[in-house]
Amino acid sequence: MTRHKTSSRLLAMLLSLILVIGVLPTMVFADGHVAYIGNTGYATLAQAVSQADPGDTILLTADDSTAQQIEISENLTIELDGHSLPSTAFKITAGTVTIGDRKGTGIINIEHAAGFVATENSRCSSSIYVTGTANVTLNNLRVEQCAEDDLEKAIFLGGSASLTINGGNYTGPKDAGVDAIFYYNNNTSSSLTINDGHFEANCALSVNKTPGTGGGTLVIRKATFVGNGTAFWIEQEYGGVTTQEDAERFLADSSGSYIVGSFDQANIVIGSGLFVSDGFTGPEYGSTDSDNPAELTPEDGDSITLLPQILGGDGSDYTYTWFKDGEPISGAAASSYTIENYQSPEDDGLYSVIVSQGDNRITLYWQVGEKTSAQDAVAYLNENGDEQTLTDDYTPVTSDVTAWSDGWYVVEGDVSIDSRVTVTGDVKLILKDGANLTVNGGLLVRTNDSFTVYAQSQGTGALNAISGNGAGIGGGGEGSPGDDCGTINIHGGIIKATCSFNGAGIGDGLWGNATGKITITGGVVTASGTSQEGISGILSTGANGNAVIYTDGIDPENSNSWSCILFNSDDNTGTVYGTSVTVDESFEIPEGYQLTVGSGQTLTIPSGVKLTNKGSIVNNGRIENSGRIENSGEIINDGGQITQNPVTGNSPVTYVPYLDENGAEQVLSQQYIEINGENLPAVWQSGWYVVEGEVSIDSRVTVSGDVKLILRDSSNLTVNGGIDVSEGNSFTVYAQSTDESMGQLTADASNVDSVSGIGGEYGDGGTITINGGTIEATGGRYGSGIGGGNGGDGGTITINGGTVTATGGTSGGAGIGGGYRGSSGAITLSGGIITATGGRSASGIGGGYMVSGGNISTGENGTAVIFASFIPTSNTTGWKGLIFNVNNGKIYGDSYTVEGALTIPDGKTLTVEDGKTLNGGANITNNGTIKVNMGGTYSGDQPTNNKVIYQIDWDTDGDGDVDETEYVAYGETPSHEDGSKASTTDTVYTFTGWDPEIVTVTGTATYTARFSSDTRTYTVTVPTGEGYTIQYSGGTELPYNSNFTFTVEIGQGYYKTAGFAVQVNGTALTPDKDGNYTVEVLTDTRITVEGVAKESALAAPTVDTHGYDGAWTADNVTLTPSATADSGIAYYEYSKDDGKSWTSLTGNSLTISESDFAKDYIFRAVSNAGNVSPESDPVTVQIDKAKPDVTFDGNITDYLQEDTLKIIPIIGLSGISQVELKKDNGEWITLNPSADNPNTYFYTVTENGLYTVRVTSGTGVVGDEKSITYDKIDSTEPVVTIDSGSYRSGNWTNENVTLSVSNTASNLGTATFWYKVDKGEWQAYTDDIIVSEETDGTVYTFMAISASGVESAEASITVKLDKTAPDGDVEIAESSVKKFINTITFGLFFNQNVDVTITGTDDLSGVAAVEYYRSEEILTEDDVLAIEDWTVYSSISETAEAAAKFVYYVKITDHAGNVTYFGSDGVTFDLTAPVIEGVTNGATYYTTQSVTVSDANLESITLNDETVNGTFTIEGNKEETYTIVATDKAGNKTEYTLTMKPISSLEESIGSLSPDNVTSQDKETVETVKEQIESIDLEDATEDEKTALQEILDKCNELVEKIEESVQAGNTENTDKVEDITADNVKPENKDDLTAAKEDLENALENFGDNYTEGEKAEIQDKLDQINKALESIEKVETVEDAISKLPDTVESDDAETEALINTAKEQYDALTDHEKSLIPEELKEKLESLLGDLLDYRIIEGDGSKWTLGDDASLTITANGSVEKFTGIEVDGKAVDAANYTVKSGSTIISLKPEYLNTLSVGKHTLTVIYTDGETSGEFEILKDTETPTPDTGDSSSMVLWITLMFIAVCGLSGAMVYGRKKKYGK
Repeated sequence: MTRHKTSSRLLAMLLSLILVIGVLPTMVFADGHVAYIGNTGYATLAQAVSQADPGDTILLTADDSTAQQIEISENLTIELDGHSLPSTAFKITAGTVTIGDRKGTGIINIEHAAGFVATENSRCSSSIYVTGTANVTLNNLRVEQCAEDDLEKAIFLGGSASLTINGGNYTGPKDAGVDAIFYYNNNTSSSLTINDGHFEANCALSVNKTPGTGGGTLVIRKATFVGNGTAFWIEQEYGGVTTQEDAERFLADSSGSYIVGSFDQANIVIGSGLFVSDGFTGPEYGSTDSDNPAELTPEDGDSITLLPQILGGDGSDYTYTWFKDGEPISGAAASSYTIENYQSPEDDGLYSVIVSQGDNRITLYWQVGEKTSAQDAVAYLNENGDEQTLTDDYTPVTSDVTAWSDGWYVVEGDVSIDSRVTVTGDVKLILKDGANLTVNGGLLVRTNDSFTVYAQSQGTGALNAISGNGAGIGGGGEGSPGDDCGTINIHGGIIKATCSFNGAGIGDGLWGNATGKITITGGVVTASGTSQEGISGILSTGANGNAVIYTDGIDPENSNSWSCILFNSDDNTGTVYGTSVTVDESFEIPEGYQLTVGSGQTLTIPSGVKLTNKGSIVNNGRIENSGRIENSGEIINDGGQITQNPVTGNSPVTYVPYLDENGAEQVLSQQYIEINGENLPAVWQSGWYVVEGEVSIDSRVTVSGDVKLILRDSSNLTVNGGIDVSEGNSFTVYAQSTDESMGQLTADASNVDSVSGIGGEYGDGGTITINGGTIEATGGRYGSGIGGGNGGDGGTITINGGTVTATGGTSGGAGIGGGYRGSSGAITLSGGIITATGGRSASGIGGGYMVSGGNISTGENGTAVIFASFIPTSNTTGWKGLIFNVNNGKIYGDSYTVEGALTIPDGKTLTVEDGKTLNGGANITNNGTIKVNMGGTYSGDQPTNNKVIYQIDWDTDGDGDVDETEYVAYGETPSHEDGSKASTTDTVYTFTGWDPEIVTVTGTATYTARFSSDTRTYTVTVPTGEGYTIQYSGGTELPYNSNFTFTVEIGQGYYKTAGFAVQVNGTALTPDKDGNYTVEVLTDTRITVEGVAKESALAAPTVDTHGYDGAWTADNVTLTPSATADSGIAYYEYSKDDGKSWTSLTGNSLTISESDFAKDYIFRAVSNAGNVSPESDPVTVQIDKAKPDVTFDGNITDYLQEDTLKIIPIIGLSGISQVELKKDNGEWITLNPSADNPNTYFYTVTENGLYTVRVTSGTGVVGDEKSITYDKIDSTEPVVTIDSGSYRSGNWTNENVTLSVSNTASNLGTATFWYKVDKGEWQAYTDDIIVSEETDGTVYTFMAISASGVESAEASITVKLDKTAPDGDVEIAESSVKKFINTITFGLFFNQNVDVTITGTDDLSGVAAVEYYRSEEILTEDDVLAIEDWTVYSSISETAEAAAKFVYYVKITDHAGNVTYFGSDGVTFDLTAPVIEGVTNGATYYTTQSVTVSDANLESITLNDETVNGTFTIEGNKEETYTIVATDKAGNKTEYTLTMKPISSLEESIGSLSPDNVTSQDKETVETVKEQIESIDLEDATEDEKTALQEILDKCNELVEKIEESVQAGNTENTDKVEDITADNVKPENKDDLTAAKEDLENALENFGDNYTEGEKAEIQDKLDQINKALESIEKVETVEDAISKLPDTVESDDAETEALINTAKEQYDALTDHEKSLIPEELKEKLESLLGDLLDYRIIEGDGSKWTLGDDASLTITANGSVEKFTGIEVDGKAVDAANYTVKSGSTIISLKPEYLNTLSVGKHTLTVIYTDGETSGEFEILKDTETPTPDTGDSSSMVLWITLMFIAVCGLSGAMVYGRKKKYGK
């Protein structure tokens, strides 16, 4: 903040004096005492109080932990000075007593000592007890009540005492009954005044009063109350506030909660603001809304009184100022205003009154009568830029209108007001286009007043407010009222506000607090202040503001929400605030100012708007120029761009970012050549080149020197012909990014014969470095993709990044490395994705055709991914990366992490070997194979497409050796047939599974077969034959060496013959004495039985009854059986129980003589062979003579539903033939015997009546009749009815439910009722059941039982009863902030978005609805209950907006209708961190600095961890590091770290420099020092600091002057002329200029040699070399011209001397460059070509006609006269011969055919053709047959067959060898 220097010095002196005074106590009090009165020390505070005289001041110098109770009854001041009293309590009964803590860090509590017990209420004790007639003031204390007791109070005020609290914190535990302040208000003389402070406990402030007594005065001006129960409690029993209205106002002002009572006789002053009483609602009481005034429509002659009803304030008198239509009403100053004898239209208008009290002000409005206006409508643009139309009345601004009150004002044309304009109320000003308003005196806008400026569509209206005392627009100055400004809004126009004395340009006056609200959303605004900042207040711009603001200081508190362009003259900076700003007015960047457009920001200059730049623009973002930018200054596009219209004037400078070899972003700021569609250089000299857009160069590019190429993102450079980087030159490629947008370079030399794609041309490659980009390089036929040309080595090749594809020439160039027959060179592949494919017999990476090995490395930390058609691996030491050799890849190094995208091509296999780790993921696209061997590791998500396959080993027989290996993909489950292990004689093995169990593949695994071993079992085969059975125990599968024991039993009707035998496996067995056979099981065993025969079957016997026919009889019965058998009958048997038991018959007949029931007698015969005959037919025998009788068994005494009449006949042996029954006189019915007992009969009686029974015996005898009578049968079912009143089953209710039951059926006797609860036991029902206990669904089931026992159907009702209200919680930022409605305060602060989570719980009926209501203010409980528009909760996210406030009220309803209300604590968003002014974070300073810290909610400020005030000074010219930390209550923190250094350190970097040794390399250092000095703000610097800085500055100027002289010496007019002349473009006429420039440069080196860097010397030397090469080029041209000129015009074929001269001239001409050849006159070229044509006659000069014999070991040599440099190859008989079949060397052209090749030729003559680049020649040679080897005759067919057979065998053998070799190579 800029302040007047005189004021600053006075303030500094005052602060120094305060500092000295503050230190004195520390200097004096150092003897161990804790308290002092003057210079007398005391060991405890209690001692000091006891010794104090009235009026003394006691200073605490240390913490006093003594447990003490101190009583005070006289005038006394106690200053804690930041020290604590942890065990002290005070009782103050009289006198004027002040206890304060100027530091605010001390604590008073009674943790160890008991507090004072109040006489007014003996239950209460406190830390500070004020009573009697004491007058006590507490200043900035921290009083903490530590005891957790419901009788504890931090402060107790009683008696007729008065207590004033000026700030501080007063707290207690949040336990029931604990109060921060307890005011026992029973005396009209007592008073409690709270001017400021924070009070927090279970109840922050409790006012207690005995009914019927007078109360004192309670004044609360500013305080915060936080309570666990209630923040502010005025008990109804003891008292309360005067009215509901007062309580609501108290709630609004104090943020406290309350309970309202009837506070009789109390005097309560609430808050300090004014407000309208809500008890008056008629139009006569007015409206606070100027746009909606209260409307009164009287009749003529009426009397009207306007009656404002105002409350609040500090209790002093109100002042009333009355207006009509904005003009003051003369003499109207009463609290009401009456219009007598109203007449229309004279008395019609807008009436208003301003009610004020000190700084407090409120305005009310009335519209009386009709609103009329004869003014034209005025258009204007509102705060959003939307055009609006003003149709209300307005006041035209003229020179004499100096008092502006509520309403609209319009400026048109030029208006000048020569006095200060006072704004009262809400004033809105429209500046018409072209208007110009000048106010010489400025505009006074005070607190509670508002001033808004609007412009029209062109925005050309202007306001110039000039103040000589006070703000240009805003608060007053020295001696004038209202330093603080009100509300100022500027939405357009050209606004200039200037204060020349005591005020801001816009905002506060001299002593304002910078709290006014200033909003600037549009226009061009200039604000200049004196003793204040240009803009002093809280500035906002709106979310889409587009203003341009010039100011000489501003508080950036809310800058993170600004949207504007702001220029600050404090540091001459311009800043774009917001992500996108579109200005709507033309503006200028003044000279010396710099405007920065940040990264991600867009500045739009729309059509019709002009930006004039006289300073500088640093553009890191985007400037969209649809208008006009006139640039006379500097524009630097530092990564930014300017679109649409071009800039006029100076062109912008563009920085080019790129990624260096380490992937770090760098910026190219030096000159470069842009390669684009218009600039396509074929020769790239040393320097920087940048590719822009799509570019194609259709010829080979030559790199000369050190060339650096940047590929801009999305650029694409294609060079058809490749790039020549020959030995001695270097070429480096950079990209700007690593993603898909990175630039692309394609160097394609496939149509050029012997050159590389990038590298050598017919020779070695230079130095090639690729740091990024997508690079595709294709070599010519004999060239590499990247590296050497034909015959050339690869040079030095380094690839650090990018995607590189290099393809060697088809005839033998490496992909990366050597050309045809060239070695690899030095290759380093440390990064990127590299694909290298070699040509014929050449490496992908390494040497060219037939050249093995290579110097290849990956760097120490290589990360490259390499796909090579072949790469030599003879020395892989130190390799790192992922390298594919042919189709097989492996990891070099312990592990490899795939950082970016990687594709494994189809057909490629990457093997992760033992001990290696591949860290991959979905960024790998696996179209090939990733194979993990045992011991290898793959980490990360699976690749895209093909999954990783893992080695799976199988040990199928469990012997520990792997028997089979396979590879299975991740996520698949391997499978294998069961393992097997061979059995032994006595043991068998069973496969039980795999160890471990087979699971889905997630890595390598070894599975071992598991087996169980058992003793081997064998099968015993037991026969099943006719007539016998084998008896044995156990099974027939027996273990080895066990015994099997059995017996043989002969079946019934069978017998053993003489041939009977038992055998085992063919061997006869002998039974033991018990008939058991035993066999030892040693193998499978078979038992056989022989010799069992079967006897013939017997016939059933016949029975002779001797004439008996089976009827009942009294005589004996004789039965005689008779049967026959082959073996004879042994005896007979008979049975009379149907064969159940048999009795042997003695003799042949059976006689039956006794009486018995009817019996069936059967007989059978048994043969001697043991066979039993079938049974005979039965013979029935029965004898009986008895008469039957009957008895009854029935219940005729009890009530029954029915009865079973039991009838028991009494009968003889012949049984009963019939039992009959009849009811009353009905028909007889026959009864059936009981199924359970045939001698018992049952009959079910269901009706009352007389029942009679009779019985007939088996012989037909009928018994006597017998009867029984029933009269109590009842089978009717009862019907149960449940009466539950209004309750319905299964529904939830929160009221008791009464249940009663009744029977609605007709039954005999009396029914009983039963009930059960849920599934409990049945209980007797005797009375109504009342359900009063809560239940989540209790089922009450009822049943009735008649007297006869008939049960009714069950009747049930389900009762759900929930009397408990639901509960819930509200969380903000994941912390509970639940509050009872009457305890809510705005006590939470946040600085970022928060989520609001509301939950409801109910243990019974469950939550039916969770609803919320969002409020920006605190509501009363009645307000909450009256809310109708609740919102159902789903989720809530609050977006942080500056100063926004909210409270969430919650309503939770359960299914039973119970409702709970609560709320969240109030939240305030504070998004602005504290502002530190006067220094810059991270900056280094050398001189004394003054620092100011500001924030609306400031919590603390520390300097190097020491607390400091808001303004402090940092001493300069010393070595020190300072950390300033400012924190606000929302947790926003601003931390500045700055370094203070000695001024002498500025000279350290130039200390060794002098004019004799300074160089341009030092210029930046010198200028940096100079800029540092010049940038230092000397406002707070001492004179010594200024002098020291000036001395260093003088030295810098001297050094810079010397550097500039040396630079001028090396850049003269002559050197400028030849700057672009090289050997490639020099002309003969440049010779003189070149010579002069050469002289200048040589003089520069001689005179300023020590003032040049080595690089500059080298640069000058390079210029000299360039000049010398150009001069040499001219000399070479002159030499060739001279040599050709001297040649004759013709040459004879035998003129060897002239031929030598011609060849010499030709060699000299060929040695010229293309450019040099172009300088040779055409006539001389034609002369040379003519002479050469005469000489161009190729011929065989040696070996023509040579002969060679098959089988000879010697070569055949033929020599041609051509130069070997032009030789390209040979043909034999018109077919090209592979170079491997001959050698060639110079000496003309000497060709030697190898014997291996000659042996393949047929016998006879052959033609050999030698081919050159410009011709060819042919000769002959002959192949002779070997006379020792007979040649078959032409007609010898047998020999021909032999030759064909031998050839076929040879071909097969060769093919087989090749196949075998290939299989072996690939492991098949």
